[in-house]
Amino acid sequence: MNYDWRFDQRNGDGTFWKRFAFRFDDEELIHLRHGNRASVIMGGDPWSSGSHLETPNLAMTQIEGQAPLELMIRSKQYFDLMEPVIVELRLRNLLNFTPVAIDKRAGPEYGGVVVYIQNPDGHVIQYDPVMCAVGTPEMQMLAPAAAAPEQQGPDRYSKEIFLSYGSSDFYFDQPGQYRIRAVYQGPGDVLIPSEAHSIRIGVPASKEVDKLAQDFFTDTVGLALYLQGSRSPFLKKGTDLLQEVADRYKDKPLGQRSRSRWPTAFHARSTGSKRANPDSRN
Repeated sequence: MNYDWRFDQRNGDGTFWKRFAFRFDDEELIHLRHGNRASVIMGGDPWSSGSHLETPNLAMTQIEGQAPLELMIRSKQYFDLMEPVIVELRLRNLLNFTPVAIDKRAGPEYGGVVVYIQNPDGHVIQYDPVMCAVGTPEMQMLAPAAAAPEQQGPDRYSKEIFLSYGSSDFYFDQPGQYRIRAVYQGPGDVLIPSEAHSIRIGVPASKEVDKLAQDFFTDTVGLALYLQGSRSPFLKKGTDLLQEVADRYKDKPLGQRSRSRWPTAFHARSTGSKRANPDSRN
C-alpha cells in the first residue's frame, strides 16, 4: 500500500485501489496463523523483523511463469575478517524480443532493493542502510536478450553495493558461512528475487588481527566505511584506525579494500588538503 503509484505506473491511474481486496496476502496469513507466537505479536520479539517473509525461500517472491528479469548477486567467495564486503547486483533482461525498464537506483538506500543476510548460526536479518535516500527514478531500458548475445551487453545493468555496515551495526563480524539474497522491486508490480549467494568470512590470521578486531568493529569505523570517508571529528578515531589498517596490511585484501573503499579520503589525509571531499556523503 506504500507504493500504489508503482502499480498504477504500469497498469493505469487508480488501478491499484480498484483492485485492492482490503485483506492480508496469503503469505501474510500464513505468518499470522502459523508463525512463532512471539514474532507474530507486535513487539513480542525485539529481534524479529519479518520471520516467515525473511526465510531463504521467500514465499512472497515465488514467480509464476517467465520472469522478465534475472537478479544475480556476485562477489568473491572468501573475505578476510574485517575486510569490507562489497557485492555486485546484476539485473539482466530475460525476454528475447521485449525491452524492460529498470530503475538504476539499485541501492538499498532507495528502497528498490531489499537484501537479506543469513548468519552462520542460521538467523536471517534484513540489511538496513544507515540512511534513506529520496529521489526521482532513474530509468534505463534493458535491450531484449536476443539483441545482446555477448557476455556484457545492453541487456544488463550492474551496481556494486556495500553491505559490511548498516543501521544494525556490522553484518559480517563473525567468521563462518553467510548467505545473501536480494529482492528487486521494479516499476509496477515487478518483484524479482535472486538466488542465495554464499560467502565465507575467515578466522583471524593471527592473535594481532584478533585483537585489532575489538577496535575495528565499532560505530566510528563502520560509519567511516559507510560514508566513504568523513572529516567529522566524531569519526576521527575510526578514520585513524582505517588508515592504520590500510598501512599495516597494504599487501593484503584487508588493507587494500579498506583503502579502495574511500581512496579520496586517504589521498586528502596524505597530502594535508583542507578541501572538502566531493565524494563524501558527510
